[in-house]
Amino acid sequence: MPRSYSQLTLKRLFSMSGQYCAFPTCNVAIFASVGDEPVLIGEIAHIESSSDTGPRANTALPDRQRDSYTNLVVLCPTHHTLVDKAESNFSVDELQLWKGEVERATAGRLSMGSLDVTFAELSLICDAFAAGYSPIASTPMVAVGVEAKMLANGPTGAVRFWMTTGLSQAWMVADFMNRQAQIIPAYPEKLRAGFVNQYNELQSAGAEGDDLFLALVTFGAEAALSPQSNVERIWVAQSAALAVICHLFEVCDLFEMPA
Repeated sequence: MPRSYSQLTLKRLFSMSGQYCAFPTCNVAIFASVGDEPVLIGEIAHIESSSDTGPRANTALPDRQRDSYTNLVVLCPTHHTLVDKAESNFSVDELQLWKGEVERATAGRLSMGSLDVTFAELSLICDAFAAGYSPIASTPMVAVGVEAKMLANGPTGAVRFWMTTGLSQAWMVADFMNRQAQIIPAYPEKLRAGFVNQYNELQSAGAEGDDLFLALVTFGAEAALSPQSNVERIWVAQSAALAVICHLFEVCDLFEMPA
């Protein structure tokens, strides 16, 4: 069957990829810079084949799951070829183990990136989202327990570490917004409008739960990145975007309130 990856699946896959090939000991980055443009060299590999006859095929796997996030891992071209050509040496369990290790490593890099977040990164992200929007009144700024909020919106334990990391920096976002509001009183409401607009667009595209949360982080990070950004700055930008989103999540300016 033809392969079909949704944009949300791709955003989640590359956000969680750690920017490197998932093959153990491989240090090949999935993006390379050519001039001012990033070039994607990583390839999407199927843990269980997308067809009934391909590498690690599972005829019982429903079609809708074959191109889903849970069945995909990012590899460099060499290791993608290797695991498919020598499939008997690479089991489904082993590839799933690699994927889990990559997700944990990604969380670790994100945590380290959060230590370098400054007002400069927050300004790049917030200014990009505040520009051009009419103010939307904020909520009463009443924090709701994270567990209750997660249950109401569908994110799972897969993004729990991301959320914990972002919430640990949310105070910096609140401080930044308060300072900006002293200069531009409508700034917090304009920022909220920008994120709410993106949130609504993602929901209209079918995003929910983990996909919605991670897509917002990706959009936020992209606002602060130039095409030639290096890997280290990617983690700082993602951490800054994560902090902004978690602040808005915490005070219920984004996502749904528990019933």
